[in-house]
Amino acid sequence: MPFLFIYNAFNLKISPSLFRLSAVFAFFLLFFSYTNLAAQQNRKIDSLENKLRTYTKPDSNQVNLLTDLARRYIGTNNQAKSLEYAERAFLLAEKVNFISGLHDALAVQGLLYSNQGQTEKALGFYSRAYQLINNTNDRERKVATKLNLASAYAGLSRYAEALIEAQNALTVAKQASTKQAKIMQAYALNTISNIQIKLGNYEKAVENLLAALTIAEENADATAKLVNYQSLALSHSRLENHEKAAQYAEMAIASAKNANDKRRLGRTYLILAKANSKLKKSEECLKSLRLGMDIATSIKDEISVASALSSIGGEYIIVNQPDSAKLYLNKALIAANRINDKQLISIVQSQLAEYYTQQAARATSLSKAGYVDAGLLAANEAFATAVTAGLPEEKKIALLRLSEIHLQKDEYVIALDFFKRYKSLNDSILNLQRTDQLVKMQAQFDTESKSRELVLLNQEMQLKESELDKANLLAAQIRLASENEKERNRFLLAENELNAVEIEKQWALQRKIEADNLTKLKENELLKKEKALQNAVIQNQQEQNKLQLVLIAAGLGLLLLFASILFVLFKANSQKKRSNELLQAKNSEINEQNAAINEQKLIIEKKNHAITSSINYAKRIQTAILPQTKDIEELLPEHFILMKPRDIVSGDFYLVSKYFDTVLIAAIDCTGHGVPGAFMSLIANDLMSLVMRRSHKQTPDEILTNLHLELRNSLHKNETHNKEGMDIALCLHEPAKRKLEYAGAHLSLYWIFEGICHELKADAHAIGEKAETLAFTLQTITLEKGSMVYLFSDGYRDQFGGTQNRRFLSKRFKETLTQASSLPMQAQKDALDSVLLSWMKEGNEKQTDDILVLGFRV
Repeated sequence: MPFLFIYNAFNLKISPSLFRLSAVFAFFLLFFSYTNLAAQQNRKIDSLENKLRTYTKPDSNQVNLLTDLARRYIGTNNQAKSLEYAERAFLLAEKVNFISGLHDALAVQGLLYSNQGQTEKALGFYSRAYQLINNTNDRERKVATKLNLASAYAGLSRYAEALIEAQNALTVAKQASTKQAKIMQAYALNTISNIQIKLGNYEKAVENLLAALTIAEENADATAKLVNYQSLALSHSRLENHEKAAQYAEMAIASAKNANDKRRLGRTYLILAKANSKLKKSEECLKSLRLGMDIATSIKDEISVASALSSIGGEYIIVNQPDSAKLYLNKALIAANRINDKQLISIVQSQLAEYYTQQAARATSLSKAGYVDAGLLAANEAFATAVTAGLPEEKKIALLRLSEIHLQKDEYVIALDFFKRYKSLNDSILNLQRTDQLVKMQAQFDTESKSRELVLLNQEMQLKESELDKANLLAAQIRLASENEKERNRFLLAENELNAVEIEKQWALQRKIEADNLTKLKENELLKKEKALQNAVIQNQQEQNKLQLVLIAAGLGLLLLFASILFVLFKANSQKKRSNELLQAKNSEINEQNAAINEQKLIIEKKNHAITSSINYAKRIQTAILPQTKDIEELLPEHFILMKPRDIVSGDFYLVSKYFDTVLIAAIDCTGHGVPGAFMSLIANDLMSLVMRRSHKQTPDEILTNLHLELRNSLHKNETHNKEGMDIALCLHEPAKRKLEYAGAHLSLYWIFEGICHELKADAHAIGEKAETLAFTLQTITLEKGSMVYLFSDGYRDQFGGTQNRRFLSKRFKETLTQASSLPMQAQKDALDSVLLSWMKEGNEKQTDDILVLGFRV
């Protein structure tokens, strides 16, 4: 039916911000059945406008044609033209007093604003449309408009009101026997199931969807089958039955192709991709995602494009292709910001945080810090977006990412704090499981702390080895430099010798030429030259001695350097041995701690199992004392009982029994809940039986007075002064006369007729309080046939929840009962239960007290 399905790498769900109609199929099914000029759905707009020009006077056919044109222009995204034709249709229908035409024009405008995301405005048009059609016998239009209202309420996250409207639509559809009414039953069941998916009631959702699919197949309605295949795929995905999800998604894809419904075809590919991802079929998953994105791009479905980009990025994270993952996630973030989808923005930011976390785990120590900081920034942005937009699921994912990132930074206390905050948002985990998980988390942090110390020691050893490698390299470089220097000196010496030989040859030649002329001069100067030569020899000898000294010093320096290197190597080897011994000691210590932790875990699990088994056995005992269903049905043919203990066993209980010529009905709330409350309920049940066995018939006020005395005596109130007691609403009902007598201690009685809620107020004192004797007020009324009567404990109206974490309170409780009072008994019970679950979920609250509501129809 009319809801958009959004897929992403973390969740497959109906997005709260986009929970609106893509096409109101139930309405248009009805519309075509009443329209003479638009019988063929594929008729072009031009031909319709040409036909419109042929009309010379206003009538109902012209209204229908204008409405059909307005609807068709929605499909072309020409919103201005659609609004123009819808407003013309409304004015003309008003002029010719055409009620169904007025209704259809308003419904089309509602659809127009719904597709634009203006859900509040759409709700106003749907409400006006229902007011017009409500006083007619047109059941089909009533059903269609109720479903439109349900979809609008769902789009505003007002799921309790949405569920009531959808159930009312189903009730009206069942009253008609036409084929169209049957098909509308399928759409109503589909709408109910989609709301139940949002509330987490997946089993009920599947049950309703299978019933809707049966109706669609019996009536050969292709659109209804397509919608239900898609919803079944979604439901089975949430139930973790991914093979079934893939099977129904394939069936939905085949149906969408036959119907040429590109919008649903693209989005169903995204659902199929989710199933394939869970089934570890990455190739098929990416193929489906790209097909879905291509289709969404071709029809400008920006929501699905952004979701597909997010999903592709998430799948690339899974298959370890980080570059592709980052590329698609950045594109997804741009697309999500463009359509201002806060939920998808938060999801993509969390995906980016996961990407940076994985990169940090693989990075070197130099680049790791940059990845960790980027991941922390993305996780903080995801958390801020989720908090601002009021998205608890996305807030939970962001908290988990923050815990993981601070763990990477070795900030164990901060990581544990974020993990605790993450766990506190998970309502489905019991207190005992939560405590056990936190113990495991602390133990894991301690173990990881030890492991990280070992990692640090290993890194230190690697650093030492690296330093040794550097020392060896330096020694090799020194040796090489020394050898190069010697080689260079030998080369220069050889070169000098060659030069000297050449010079000597030249001088010899010159001396030979001038020998004769200079012989005498040479002889005179010979003594001087010999003396100079002796001086040169002496100076040369001195230079050689200096060179020898330099070479000896260099050799000693090299020997000292090699000795230092050997000392460093020896010291590092000793330190390595000591580190290995320390590692072995720490490993032994960690193994001993792990053994102790496992032993404590087994002890806690055994104790928890024993306690839970005892309480479950007590629940069977308590259930056995309650009236049997078949006995209640004989006395109250139309009734329901909503009973929700807070802690397995309950302090609330009820009585329905034959009492002389009347039926006694009572709702009793004992002090406390859990095991103490259950003990009090057993005592109260026995005392009620004792009071009722008296030989004469008593009025409700007399029964309460006697019950008060018996309770004080049983609990020895005069001696112990304990505070245990009970609140009670008790009535005697004579079905034949529709007469009802009532008395109450703190618990009032409501009765509803024709949408008006009346109250019989209780006395402001409890059974068993300080006064030894108490008087109670007897109130007697005569009920109209069809009236609903409700008795209840205070648990429902005292439940905390809602966006501001307040009590539900009596006013809201009365309104809820009044809205549901016209429904069948089981539907009333489901509606009350769904309203309560939605209230608790909005406030992220757990059940605070036992809850009991008993209703019956006169």
